[in-house]
Amino acid sequence: MIRIFAGYDPNEAAGYHVFCHSVLTRASEPVSITPIASNTFAWWKRTNTEDHKGATEFSFARFLVPYLCDYSGHAIFMDGSDMLCMGDVAELWAMRSHRHAVQCVKHPDYEPTKIKMWDQQNRKYHRKNWSSVMIMNCDYHHSHILTPEKVASASGAYLHQFQWTTDDRIGELPPEWNVLLGEQEIPQTSKLLHFTLGLPPVHANVVDSLWRAELRKMNHVTDFLEQEVA
Repeated sequence: MIRIFAGYDPNEAAGYHVFCHSVLTRASEPVSITPIASNTFAWWKRTNTEDHKGATEFSFARFLVPYLCDYSGHAIFMDGSDMLCMGDVAELWAMRSHRHAVQCVKHPDYEPTKIKMWDQQNRKYHRKNWSSVMIMNCDYHHSHILTPEKVASASGAYLHQFQWTTDDRIGELPPEWNVLLGEQEIPQTSKLLHFTLGLPPVHANVVDSLWRAELRKMNHVTDFLEQEVA
């Protein structure tokens, strides 16, 4: 079973469901998708109130994945709500490593567009967007550091820049598995499109039309009432 945890934010509810549809319809192996939704974590709150609260409701809760997996096996985390899967997630799952604590697309540091979704300031920081797609090795002892208490109190830099592990235990994934739309060139081999600046209709281009097409497929329901009963 491919274990995926996907970020859910009520501001992008449609985006979450489109993402799930895009994963399920292209997967060649059984997939389990669990939403990281704040209302299902009523028992857990951030205690580090001095740190940036995060752009979405799952900004910090994503690091609870090893805990939710009882620190066992592997699991994929994806932002989900602002993503579109164009490839077979089984290919990504096959890349999981036992010698790394976490694997991700290692985007070079870049100067981000100043404003992103919901008119939020788009902050620049080291290893930006690395944590938006992660294969987490929940067995690895570094992952055991990510207890609910630690995730609640640690700084954003500590969590998102992977200071809870060491550089040699951060594995690299192919760049096509986290393509930052609006921030980098779009390779033809893209497997996972990341609308990090905001979902359509924020933009109007060919890539955005792919998201709208996926939305139409997800919304399609065969009207059995119009079919002749045999």
